[in-house]
Amino acid sequence: MKKSFRKITALSLSLLMSAVYPVTSAYAAESQHEIYLSAEGTEKTDTGEVFYLERSMLGDDGYTLKINIFYRDDVLNTWYISPKVKCADQNIKLRNLVDPKDPLIEFAYAETNDAGELSYGSNSTLASGSEIYNTVNFTCMNSNLMNRTAMKPYGEYTNSYPLTSFDAIISKEIPAGEYDIYFLTEAEDEPDQRVTEISLMIDGGPEPCTDTALTNMKIVVSSLGDIDDNGIVDSNDASAILKEYSLLSTKKSPSFDTPKNYAADVNKDGTINSSDASLILKYYSYKSTSGYMDFVSYLSYLDSLDSAE
Repeated sequence: MKKSFRKITALSLSLLMSAVYPVTSAYAAESQHEIYLSAEGTEKTDTGEVFYLERSMLGDDGYTLKINIFYRDDVLNTWYISPKVKCADQNIKLRNLVDPKDPLIEFAYAETNDAGELSYGSNSTLASGSEIYNTVNFTCMNSNLMNRTAMKPYGEYTNSYPLTSFDAIISKEIPAGEYDIYFLTEAEDEPDQRVTEISLMIDGGPEPCTDTALTNMKIVVSSLGDIDDNGIVDSNDASAILKEYSLLSTKKSPSFDTPKNYAADVNKDGTINSSDASLILKYYSYKSTSGYMDFVSYLSYLDSLDSAE
């Protein structure tokens, strides 16, 4: 039996069987509809936000990143939206998906009564997920079958507020690497797996959304200075940086992937060069004389000395 977690608010099975359509992904800049993931502390890129996790940030319980799901509808014609989000690696568990109507909170399609207070209204929500498949599934729709119309945004725009949010719980044992948090567009775990779906109201009837952009998120895990990811910052890491610096200086193809690039830029000046290697060698000398600080703490110590001068 599949282990799953589910919260349902005023969403009948008959409504779930209504006409909905898997999305067709498009380029965000050219699309009138976009679903995207966002979190605090990320770096924005053309392909989505990237969260760089330095392993020193991991505690005994790992690290929990709150991720918001936003939806941009430039023409305000959506009556049904259902993003499905997945991480294929169980070192990052997707949990605690929020149902914004249980209890009532502000969200993209929240509704108010005549007094301006949050109310339940006709927009129904469903929050569910699978721990086995590591997915979270959210649905919001206008459930008024007698007067099916596009949902009105709660704020000025549909993305003034998130649709919902969930936690990405990152294991303290996670290896260095790149991890994708992404919208499902085709079944991966079982033949009848639901995927991200949107339906629009066009000329009074539901039609598929054919221009939706799906903007995913990437989590990059690395340990500053530890290029070979063996848990030790030493001369081998400095040598790896100098070798990469030589490749870059002679216009040859670099060998580092994104996690290694992040780990190698020790002084965070945006470049990989001999200065980064020198800091590692300085730390290696410090550790060789019974130094007790870890590398990140040692760098902070050096920064404090520079500030004091």
